[in-house]
Amino acid sequence: MTIFSAAGSLPHHVYCVVDRAFSRIDGTGFEPAIWFGLRAYPGRAWGCHVMLECGAVVRDLPMHALATREDAAPWTLQQAQRWDCYGLQFSLHAYAYL
Repeated sequence: MTIFSAAGSLPHHVYCVVDRAFSRIDGTGFEPAIWFGLRAYPGRAWGCHVMLECGAVVRDLPMHALATREDAAPWTLQQAQRWDCYGLQFSLHAYAYL
């Protein structure tokens, strides 16, 4: 088991798009990004760390700020993460089969 304390790297980076409403002031639409990290705060949603196409790193975006494509249907935090984080330590597994 791999245990991270508060923050960790994903086993593989994930290409995605980020809702600009979460990454820019008065932003609309989506922009390409690479999701590379995850952070846990007790009682809160996971925080996703991404690198935007312009090179900026944005930390602690909620799960529902990410999508796999620009025309994806909007989703809510309750749909993205059904429970809050229980503590500062969590484990992250990458199953080769799945």
